Amino acid sequence: MIGPFEDVHTCEYDLDCAFSRITRLIINHLYSCDSCRFQREEVKIQAWENHQRAKIEAEMKSIEAKMERKRAREHDRLARKLASARSRAEAKREAAEARRSQEAERTDEQAAQIRKTGHIPSSISCWCWCL
Repeated sequence: MIGPFEDVHTCEYDLDCAFSRITRLIINHLYSCDSCRFQREEVKIQAWENHQRAKIEAEMKSIEAKMERKRAREHDRLARKLASARSRAEAKREAAEARRSQEAERTDEQAAQIRKTGHIPSSISCWCWCL
């Protein structure tokens, strides 16, 4: 009579032989299950890594867009500031030119007054070099 774990071709009804055959089958099955489990784990790890990479790349793009908007906003602010400085400088130049014109007109009037009367008015006397 043949036992349930016997291999008819390799050995007789020997308990050691049956045990080693079962052990080999179990070990092979365990290795195949472990490799499947490790493959599933590897797939999960790869999926997690891809998800993290996509998330980080999206965050980087968001930050780059934010920085570009900030750079454009600052560029506009500085351009407005420069335009304001130019207009203020132009206003100061016009004011200085107006003062110079007024001084020249007043000087011409005083020179005409001196030529007409021959006397220096007291309002323009200079004590530092006229002494």
